[in-house]
Amino acid sequence: IAPHGAMPIRRPGGKRVPFEYACTHHQNSQEGAALESHHSHFVFVDDGSTEKDAWGSEISTRFAIERCVSKRFDVPLVLICVEGGPGTVKTVLEFVAGGGPVLLL
Repeated sequence: IAPHGAMPIRRPGGKRVPFEYACTHHQNSQEGAALESHHSHFVFVDDGSTEKDAWGSEISTRFAIERCVSKRFDVPLVLICVEGGPGTVKTVLEFVAGGGPVLLL
């Protein structure tokens, strides 16, 4: 699950349009990051923000999906956190607020 606005893609006229993503070597930065080329499917969250402002916009949606899958298949959720930055703190807070246990390494 990734923020659509942080993907290194071209949007004709600034509009959001369906696109085909070609995994190429891209230098990751605050403005954007490449997708993992070994993954076959992605879920993008688009709140209209772009580049560095897009980071973190996917966190609440991701947690909602994880919570739904957890309930559907009756499996527990656990967040394992190894390093991170401001987005990681937001993820941990969202997870704790939802009642999930967090393991900080």
